[in-house]
Amino acid sequence: MPVRNEENHIRGAVQSVLTNGYPLESLELIAIDGQSDDRTREILVEIGQGTAITVLDNPARIVPTAMNIGLAQARGEIIFRLDGHAKYLPGYMRRVVDFLQSHPEVACAGGALRTMGENPVGLAITAAQTSPFGVGDSRFRLAGFTGEVDTVAFGGYRREVFERIGGFDEELVRNQDDELNHRLRKAGMKVWMLGDISSIYVARGSYAKLWRQYFQYGFWKIRTMQKLGHVPTLRSVVPGVFTFSLMLTFLALPIVHWPLLALVSCYSLFLLFGWFHGRRQSIVLRSQKLLAVAIMHLSYGMGFWAGILRFMFGWKKIEIQTSLSR
Repeated sequence: MPVRNEENHIRGAVQSVLTNGYPLESLELIAIDGQSDDRTREILVEIGQGTAITVLDNPARIVPTAMNIGLAQARGEIIFRLDGHAKYLPGYMRRVVDFLQSHPEVACAGGALRTMGENPVGLAITAAQTSPFGVGDSRFRLAGFTGEVDTVAFGGYRREVFERIGGFDEELVRNQDDELNHRLRKAGMKVWMLGDISSIYVARGSYAKLWRQYFQYGFWKIRTMQKLGHVPTLRSVVPGVFTFSLMLTFLALPIVHWPLLALVSCYSLFLLFGWFHGRRQSIVLRSQKLLAVAIMHLSYGMGFWAGILRFMFGWKKIEIQTSLSR
């Protein structure tokens, strides 16, 4: 568990592991704390009394270094990752372990990611992150699918995966799971999604935090694509194309107006379809959901182009890398 400043959620995350139904004598839980300045560490120590919880330090304060610190400590045959603001639903771990033991050709397995909001904005963000109009064909966010996928959230990996292809890329503050799973599949191994189990992820509680989250996704996607040597999925570049088109139409305004009007009209029509896609949702929730969708697309797209300037053109004046890594 890579954690930092998760005092509001860490207790529920740990309990979801300890009460998941997996034999405690066959389980170790390792929390890697990125120098939390709230009560996260204190709560972990409190829960750990009488329980097999190991708490380690992560001075770098980013997820990939936390994962590699944990991997060096872990002794398990199958290794799960769970964030401090997420939970496993009962039976998740046993189902994954049983599946991996009966399917030796699969290296990693996990279930759907169910997003949960804790306030009205969080509920709107949840609706956006579970809608195909918000996340495209991202299967691990859309429940009900069983089969081979490019990635899963909070899955279980065979230990030999890391012995064979190495650990997490510590340069990638975001998207490190995508890069690892790409290496896994390139090595001839499979990632599998199980449609009958789920984990829960607590969504951001404000639009500002959502903007920052997706800006980071777009920014680090460029470095990830550089390392992969190709574009992993179409959905990973669509927001960048949209944002670039929007910028071009704004620049053309002194000369011609119709390209901007056409682009805004098409995107408005897209959002209208998203509105009708949530017919069972209240009018207020649907309106807030569309705002969240637009924020996700625009912030990701802007981060995408900031990443191009920083990583592809080496524009050193963009001092985003350091701030985003913390």
